Amino acid sequence: MSIEKVQERIITIAKEKASQLIAEEEKKISLDREVFLEGVRREFINIKEKRLAELEMEFKRKVDKEHLKTDREILFTKTAILNDVFENALNTLVSISADVYLNFLKKLLLRDVIKEGCEIFLNKNDYERVCKELMRFVESKFGKNVSLNKTTVDIKGGCIIKGKEVEFDDSIESIVTDLRDKLEVELSKELFEEGL
Repeated sequence: MSIEKVQERIITIAKEKASQLIAEEEKKISLDREVFLEGVRREFINIKEKRLAELEMEFKRKVDKEHLKTDREILFTKTAILNDVFENALNTLVSISADVYLNFLKKLLLRDVIKEGCEIFLNKNDYERVCKELMRFVESKFGKNVSLNKTTVDIKGGCIIKGKEVEFDDSIESIVTDLRDKLEVELSKELFEEGL
């Protein structure tokens, strides 16, 4: 076989393997997302049941005297539950172990990095916590075209990926906000349609 054919064969195999790895990682990310969503739903149900039980007792004591006031408190509390659920989700993501967190960052990078001239920005804590491991990963997956910027950003976790023409906000705040936008209507219906 000529060198050109060998090179061509190696490139073909490498492209096939890369496609396979990308597909596997996308499947893993999808599964991780579903597991996360199920955890948020379970946590929401537990918090909802506890808070609703407390509110129902208070409602029964004040029905005659403070009916309107009680309805307002229930509405406020239900909104607070939504806020608590998503704040807890945010805090849970920020406090996961370094290994799990590093894998989470790797999956974000695999999903969103464009291979030409991207820079990755982390918060100060994450930069100190996972910088070396993440640099090795970035160099192995993307080569010298992608770099981890030493400038830190003001986010709770996750990363910001900046390319020449595009920027991905993969901060934990942004991820939880996107999740909230998707789930808030569903969760609100469940909370607010159960009769005041």
